[in-house]
Amino acid sequence: MDVRRVMVPVRILVAVAAVLVTIAGTQLFALAPETATYFAWTIKPPLTAAFLGAAYWASLFLLLDIVFGATWRQARTGLVSIFTFTTLTLVVTLLHFDRFHFGASETLAVVAAWAWLVVYVTTPVAFAAGLWAQIRQPGPDSPRGGPLPALLRLLFLFQTAVFAASGVALLIAPAATAAWWPWALTPLTGRAIGAWLLAVAVAGAGVLIENDRRSAAGAAQSYAFLGIFQLLAVVRFAADIDWSHALAWPYVAFMAVVALTGIWGALIAWR
Repeated sequence: MDVRRVMVPVRILVAVAAVLVTIAGTQLFALAPETATYFAWTIKPPLTAAFLGAAYWASLFLLLDIVFGATWRQARTGLVSIFTFTTLTLVVTLLHFDRFHFGASETLAVVAAWAWLVVYVTTPVAFAAGLWAQIRQPGPDSPRGGPLPALLRLLFLFQTAVFAASGVALLIAPAATAAWWPWALTPLTGRAIGAWLLAVAVAGAGVLIENDRRSAAGAAQSYAFLGIFQLLAVVRFAADIDWSHALAWPYVAFMAVVALTGIWGALIAWR
């Protein structure tokens, strides 16, 4: 019996998502100071917008691995991570509905707000249906490509734990958790970041559970570019960070470790 592969409708769904995250990343990272005009809600300081944009752009590599990957084993970590993010972001949107640009004077901002709502109402349902169809698909999993090195697994474990703890804290108590963040966050931006952190943690957990070099490729590439883009955001908007904050430099160091971990994992997967 053939091994389980990614179904064509699911690939198409993920390809559409890849286009959407590219657009969102551009709005947030490239146009970080202009969210009042070009995005679904106004984000201040610009570093927060750049953080979110970096996460969107980094997720593109996870999505593309699903689109062009062959098997269900290689894709399921990414699909679960995406479903987690879109579902949490819908909840965050509904909790802070009044902060969105539905009544803004800028036409582009109004369009962005409605587009955001449509995307995050429909995508959790679409990805839930895709996951259900994939789970029900008959056939065995593809063979594993070999285990990950023990040190790499340890790095993923550490980062997954940090991402998960930070994400849960920001989602549940954004105002209280903001005091631990090295730049200013609002309840909405704190929860938006929390949704991303928890989705990244799910991807990292998937890498640990699968313990398969080839299946780690998408998540590893996303980790690499997440760390790189976040460091670029820090350089670009260094003035937004409170450098006297106890966690300012540890944040920079942590993102550097994330980038290096992802690069190592990607190199192993490609090899």
